[in-house]
Amino acid sequence: MMRNNCLLFFAIIFTAAYSSLCAQSDKPLEIKGKVVSEQNSPVPYANVIVHTLPDSAFYSGVVTADDGSFTVETPAGDYFLAVSCIGFKTENYSPSQVQANGFRIKLQEDTQLLQEVQVVGYRKLFRPTKEGLSVNIEATPLSRIGTLDQLLSQLPLIAGENGDFTVLGHGKPEFYLNNRKIRDLSELTTIHSSDVESVDIVTNPGTRYGSEITSVIRIKTKKKQGQGLSGSALASVTKDEKWSTNENLHLMYSFSNGMQLFSNVNLSSTAFKQKREYHEAFGQEAITRTDTYGTAENSANRYTWQSGFNYDYGSSNSLGVRYEWKRTPKVDFTLASRINTETNTGNPETFSGTTAIHSDDSRHSLNAYLIQKVGKSNLSFDADYLHGDEAKVNTTSEISLSADDKQNILTHFNSSYDLYAAKLEVSTPVAKGELLYGGEFSHTGREQLFDNKTSTETSFLKTTKDNTQQNLYALFAEYDYSLKRTNFYAGVRYERNDFTYKQNDSIISEQSKKYNTWLPYAGIKFNIKDVTLNLRYKTYIFRPGYSLLTSNYTYVSHTLWETGNPYLKPSTRYNGGFDLSWKDFQLMGDITHRKQDISPVYEEFNDGKSIVSKDINLPEYNIYSLTAVYSHTTKIWQPSVQAYIQFQDLKYGNPRRSYNKPLCQIMFRNRFTLPSDYYLYLNAFYLSKGNDRALYSFGMFYMSGTVQKKFKSGLSVSLRASDFLNTLKQKNGVFTNTVSYDYVTTGASHAISLTLSYDLNMTKSKYKGTGAGESEKDRL
Repeated sequence: MMRNNCLLFFAIIFTAAYSSLCAQSDKPLEIKGKVVSEQNSPVPYANVIVHTLPDSAFYSGVVTADDGSFTVETPAGDYFLAVSCIGFKTENYSPSQVQANGFRIKLQEDTQLLQEVQVVGYRKLFRPTKEGLSVNIEATPLSRIGTLDQLLSQLPLIAGENGDFTVLGHGKPEFYLNNRKIRDLSELTTIHSSDVESVDIVTNPGTRYGSEITSVIRIKTKKKQGQGLSGSALASVTKDEKWSTNENLHLMYSFSNGMQLFSNVNLSSTAFKQKREYHEAFGQEAITRTDTYGTAENSANRYTWQSGFNYDYGSSNSLGVRYEWKRTPKVDFTLASRINTETNTGNPETFSGTTAIHSDDSRHSLNAYLIQKVGKSNLSFDADYLHGDEAKVNTTSEISLSADDKQNILTHFNSSYDLYAAKLEVSTPVAKGELLYGGEFSHTGREQLFDNKTSTETSFLKTTKDNTQQNLYALFAEYDYSLKRTNFYAGVRYERNDFTYKQNDSIISEQSKKYNTWLPYAGIKFNIKDVTLNLRYKTYIFRPGYSLLTSNYTYVSHTLWETGNPYLKPSTRYNGGFDLSWKDFQLMGDITHRKQDISPVYEEFNDGKSIVSKDINLPEYNIYSLTAVYSHTTKIWQPSVQAYIQFQDLKYGNPRRSYNKPLCQIMFRNRFTLPSDYYLYLNAFYLSKGNDRALYSFGMFYMSGTVQKKFKSGLSVSLRASDFLNTLKQKNGVFTNTVSYDYVTTGASHAISLTLSYDLNMTKSKYKGTGAGESEKDRL
C-alpha cells in the first residue's frame, strides 16, 4: 500500500512537471560557464557576447557575476562567444571549445595594459542574499586555512568547531556539498579549504527544505579540470588527556566524456577523559541532596567507505549513484564516581558507583540522482535508501560505603531502522522571476527493544518493544519576483504525516496520529546602494527524534533516572525577522513564537525517592533575538566581531518559574597574514549566564589559535591549539518543578592538533545528489 501511494504521489508530480517543461521546449537555448584568470581566480564584470555566424551579428550578452559565472542565451544555429575584460586580452570561443574546457573560460592578462594601470584593493568576502550570506572563498586567504571544518569555524554567523556548528540565532544547520547532503559531519575534515569556491550561509531556508530546517550551509567546490587518476590523503592527530587520530584517502578517476568514478575511505579513533560533577536537590519538606564526583572516559573506532560514480552530459545535465557504509564496531564509555547523599533530616550516605556502556552500530545508505535541463527549466530528482542497526549494553553498579546496600543494573538496548525516500524539484523562469516547485515522500520504520537483564523487574524497568512507522508526504512551491532593486518572494509547503506508534505490538491510539500542516514562507528584499534590507516570515515544524519516543528507563544513580516520552507532540515555531546589511556590518533580528517546544526537564519520581529526566512539550512562549556581525580587511589583519543576544518569556513548572534571563554570545576572530605565506588565526569565545528553554547556562570563555602553511608541492600543514588558556568549563543546569540539577564538565578541550594533507592532481567530485528524506535521517 505504501509503495502504491508513493508511486501515485510522484506520478502526479512528475506529470505536472513534465507538462510544464514540454511547454517551454521551444524557448531559446542558453549556455552557462565561468570566466577565470590564468591563476584560476574568478573574473567578475567580464563581458560575454554571443555573435551569430557567418555574419558575426550581435545576438545577446551578459556581464559575469562576482564569482565569474554567467548564463547567456544562444541561438539554435552556429555562433561564437567573445569574452573581454579590462586588464585581459579579448578571447573568442566556439561552443565546442567552451564545452571541451568544462565551460570554464580562461583569460590571459594583458601585460602591456597592466603596466599602465595599477589596481589596489581587497576583495569583499561576503555579500547578502535573500537567504542569508554568500561567502567567497576562492583566491582569498581563507582558502589556505586547511580543512573545510577549520574554514567553517572562521566564517561569519557560524559558531563552533570540530563538526559541532550552529548558525547564530538559527540553530543547527544542514550541510550540503555541491548540492549533496552531508550526512556524516566527519566528512568536513576530509575536504581541503583550497578546493572550496564559496559557502552560502542560509538563515532563511525556503520551502524546498524540510519543515524543521532553520539554517543551511551550502558548500560549493571548484570545478577543476583534468583527466585520469587524482587523489588526496589527510592525517591528523590530537592530544588532550587522550590521543585521537583521523586518516582519510580519496581517489577518483575522471574520463574525458564527463564520467567520474570515486571512492573514499576514512578511519578514525577518538578518545577523551573528563572530570564530571552532578549536583541534585529535590523535595519540598524533606530535601534530598546528592553530589556526584566522577571521571568519565570514552573511546571509539569508526570506519566509513564511500564509492560511486557521476556522469555529466551536456552543460547542465548529470546523473549519479553513491553508496556509503559506516561502521562503529566499538564505543566504550566508563564513569567511575563517588556519590554523597543526605537529607535535611540527616542520614548521610556515600556510594561508590561504576557505569560501563558498550555500543556498536552500522549503517548502509544508497543515493541516486538525476539533474536534467529541458528548455529553460531544471529538473532534479533524488532517491534514497537507508538501513541501520544499533546495539548497546549498559551496566551500572553502586555499593554503599556506609551501609549494607548494593545495586546492580544490567540492560540491553537494540534498534534497527529503514528509510525509503524520494524528492522531485523543478525550477523554471516565469515572468521576471523564478518558480520552484516539487514534492517529497518518505517512509520510515524503526524498532527499539529494551531488555531488562536485572534479576528483579519493576513497574518502570521492564522489557518493552517500541515500533514506529511514518509516511510523510510533502508538496512545496515558491516564487521569487525580481525588480531593479527589490525582490518579492513567497511560498508554501504542505505536509501530511501519517504516524503509527506500537508498544509490545499493540497500537497506542493516543500517539498514532495523522497531521496535515501548511507552512507559509514570504519576504521582501530591498537593495539601495550599500544597504540591503530583507524582511521575512516562515513557519517551522519540529518532530521529536525517534530515540525520545520510548518508555524505557535508564538507571543513572540511586537518585537519578532517565527516560523517553512516547507522548511527545511535534512543536511549531512562527518566525518573523529582518536582515540588514551595510558595507562590512550585518544586523539580524528575530521574533519567534514557540508552541509545544521540546525541552528536557526534571521531576520527582518513585514516590519522591529519586528524580527522573525526560523531554516534554513546554507551554507557549516567545523568543526575541539580535545578531550583529562586523568584519574588516586590511593587508595583514582581518578582525571580525560577532555578537548574539536572546531573551525569552517562558514560564513553566509546579511551582511555576520564569526562565527569562537573557543569554549572550560574543566571538572575536582574527586572521593575520605573516611572511612566507604563513597564516595565524586567533579566536576568542564568550558565553554569558542565561536561559535557553528550561536550561540555564552558567557561562564560559575560551580561546583557540591556528598556524597554517600550504606549500606549492601540494602539502598543507596546520597546527592548532584549542582552549590554550585552559579556561573552558562547561557548567549548565535545569531547575524545574521541585528539582534543582546542575552539572560541570572539564577536560577534553585543552588540546593541540597537527593536520597534514596532500593533493595529487586533485579533482573534486561533481556528484550533485541532494538526498531525499533529510529530516527523517536526522530524526533517526
